[in-house]
Amino acid sequence: DEELLYLQTSGGIITTFNAETGRKLWATQLGFKDRPAFPAISNDEMVLIASGMELYAFSKWTGKLEWKIDLPKHPSTSPTIDDTNVYIGAIDGSVFAFNLKKINELYAENLLPEWSFQAQVWRYKTPKEITTPPVSNGRLVAFASNDGSLYSVGTQDRKQRFQLETVKPISAPMSQSGEYLYL
Repeated sequence: DEELLYLQTSGGIITTFNAETGRKLWATQLGFKDRPAFPAISNDEMVLIASGMELYAFSKWTGKLEWKIDLPKHPSTSPTIDDTNVYIGAIDGSVFAFNLKKINELYAENLLPEWSFQAQVWRYKTPKEITTPPVSNGRLVAFASNDGSLYSVGTQDRKQRFQLETVKPISAPMSQSGEYLYL
């Protein structure tokens, strides 16, 4: 992100550096050695990493584990976070939304990761693997499937708002600026 640089190794270690000074801030091992992990994403407070069948959230400045949840399916993308939910694509074509407030409540009650399923808000299923990390503007979340379609659903009700079919599967990550989605 604009402030920190995240280095992930194939051995499952994430190391965080100050982007301005290059000073190492923290490092930690994610789960078991050599587990597949997706690139880290961050917001103002947290860094999120999907590793194996788990989603980790760390304080981006201290490296303190904020929470860890079990994922219902094998991930195929990095997660995405907005003010309300965390979204992640799966190999089976699903996109899952998890409520941040509920995750924090479960963590405070020491119920994670065993009760992770209670934080799941919804699941949206496409015919094939999700190929791009979801992109959220707080109202809508968009994601691409290996079926050659771009989907957009409501963040709270998961109702499909549109589906754009392409000739070939979408392979490049999407980006967003304001109300525009770039594909």
